[in-house]
Amino acid sequence: MEQFQKYFNDNFGFRETLIKINNIIDYDVFKSTNNNKVIIGKNDYLFYTDYLEGYDKRSLLTDEEISEIVKNIYTFQVDLEKKGIKFLFVITPNKSTIYPEFIPFTCKKCAYNHTRFLKEFNKQNVNHVNLIQSLSNYKNKYSIYYKRDSHWNYVGAFITAKTIISHLSNIDIGNDVLYKNAQTQSGDLDNLLGIPAQKETNTIPEIKNTNHEKLPPIVLYGDSFAENLDYYINEYSTDFTSIRISIPKNSLENYNIKNTKIVIFEIAERSLAKLTEYQFGNFENQTKIPFESYQYTDLDMLKVKATNYNIRTNGRKNSAISPTGESPSMLWDVPKPEYADYLQMDFLLPPTESNAEVETISEDNKTTVKTIKFKPEMTRYIIDIKSPNRLKTIRIKTDGKTGYVTRSIKLMHKI
Repeated sequence: MEQFQKYFNDNFGFRETLIKINNIIDYDVFKSTNNNKVIIGKNDYLFYTDYLEGYDKRSLLTDEEISEIVKNIYTFQVDLEKKGIKFLFVITPNKSTIYPEFIPFTCKKCAYNHTRFLKEFNKQNVNHVNLIQSLSNYKNKYSIYYKRDSHWNYVGAFITAKTIISHLSNIDIGNDVLYKNAQTQSGDLDNLLGIPAQKETNTIPEIKNTNHEKLPPIVLYGDSFAENLDYYINEYSTDFTSIRISIPKNSLENYNIKNTKIVIFEIAERSLAKLTEYQFGNFENQTKIPFESYQYTDLDMLKVKATNYNIRTNGRKNSAISPTGESPSMLWDVPKPEYADYLQMDFLLPPTESNAEVETISEDNKTTVKTIKFKPEMTRYIIDIKSPNRLKTIRIKTDGKTGYVTRSIKLMHKI
């Protein structure tokens, strides 16, 4: 019977289409779903069940566990301060924390990891910001989270960036913003329901720093919420690097902290319980490059030659390249052939794990190839390509599928 069921599932005509139609009918007509990962809320809001640890007491940490985690974070903060580096811990609230009124049921005796962490941060003097307060102050004026997605939208990211930058400096980025409306289609919860992602109109704050000095070099460790946050913080830093974290996997050893002056650690509220397995404190130099001794040449993202690719802007002014297909390849002509010691690659999103080749071609058509390994938790790579001749072409190709969004490629040449 098991083999028959498998055969039937594989050969039943229009099976996927009929399933999708059934899912649409369940949602549109009966406001129900067979997926226990999604809760259908009020006012067309969808919620991820992992938001609701306070409602059903799932994944709640003990006071002792929270105290031990915060103790480790504080030790990490002190270690960074000894290196002259500021540290800031940021918890991104669940959508249900900001919009509890749209949950279809109420909770009279809820307990939350988030608020207990904030209390312990104050007790142990961990530098942090309270985003529950910051985001709630704007919720009656703007939508902060996508209705159909588990993440915040650009307004949520902008308010968070504003809160972080104000905490670190006297800069108020609210004076540099221009608001525009755009239709977006971002619905990971629609996908879980098995229905087409529905479009919604959202406000997108666009900023241009023309009036403020910039913060010193920043590195941001963050999860999927950090993608939109990157754009806003980057505008106010002399050098900004974003690295995706994988909880509980430790990724803190994978970045060169030379010249870094601010470290921000962002994590979603729904992932706080996983910090029991996370190891802080392995923040070491990966290379020994005196970055201030190098000049940089940017390769234009819009002038890439690739097998297949998409230009990613996400409604913002800056562009990034997203290669598509198997073993994607990207090629740039250097604007003016020049010597280079290193190639710096920054990703808007971390790449999938794969092997990559960096091929350089010089003026006299000599080719050299460097092999590197992309890691899911790293978004900056510095590749030693020391060339005795001026380079005219740079090619990057991988042995995997599409899985990264390239934000910038820079040649580095010692001054």
